[in-house]
Parts: sequence; C-alpha cells; structure tokens
Amino acid sequence: MMEVVHIVARLMIASSVLGCDSGGVSFECLARLPDAQELGGAPSQAACPAQQPCPIVPRDSGGCDDIPEVLINGRSHPAIPLDGGRPYGCRAKLPYDNPTYGSRQTCVCFPKLSNQTDGGLPLGWLCGV
Repeated sequence: MMEVVHIVARLMIASSVLGCDSGGVSFECLARLPDAQELGGAPSQAACPAQQPCPIVPRDSGGCDDIPEVLINGRSHPAIPLDGGRPYGCRAKLPYDNPTYGSRQTCVCFPKLSNQTDGGLPLGWLCGV
C-alpha cells in the first residue's frame, strides 16, 4: 500500500499535464497513471485520457464528485461543488496555495484504500497536505 502512496506523490508532484480552468479550479489529466496491477485492482471508472483536459463524467457514476474540505496548517478550506464528476487520474488545482509545496493545492481523483475487489476500486479525491 505504501507503494501506491509513493506513486500518487510522484504523480502529483512531477506529472507533465495540460489543463483547463473552471471557476478558479483547473482540471488536467496526469501524464502517467498506475496500471491495475500497481493499484491492486482496477479503478471503478475509466481513466482520464493522458495529457488531455479532464472530461466531465456524470455525477455518481463512479468518478470523483465534489472536492472535499481541505485542512492546511490548521486552516479549513471549504468543499468545492463541481458541475459534474471527474474520472480517475484527473488532477484538480484548487484556487488557493499550499505553503508546504509553495504552489497551488492539488487533489487527484484516485482509488480509495479499500478491500473491495469486485466492481472496481471506488474513487475519491486524494489531496496532498
């Protein structure tokens, strides 16, 4: 499981991506996504097309919906409602900075830690803080 965490950290920091902006939040597909073997199972939603703008997927379709509240250095940033879901591998650049990284706060639509093996791994926003 630590290997998955390290993969996510590398993807969030070093990915080469394209983006589009929507209300202060920009969305971009990561350049490389871990395959199902690296994850320990397949994601529940089709992957974001590498190095393309993130497509919008129907809400509650297995993708990532609203971005959750993020707590950085004791300061709470409210949840961000979205106009639709985003697929596995979509990175959201939020409209505020994370002083730990010296850049905008990001979240990645990524499989949640789960014992679920049938029907795909559930997805959620993973926000590095």
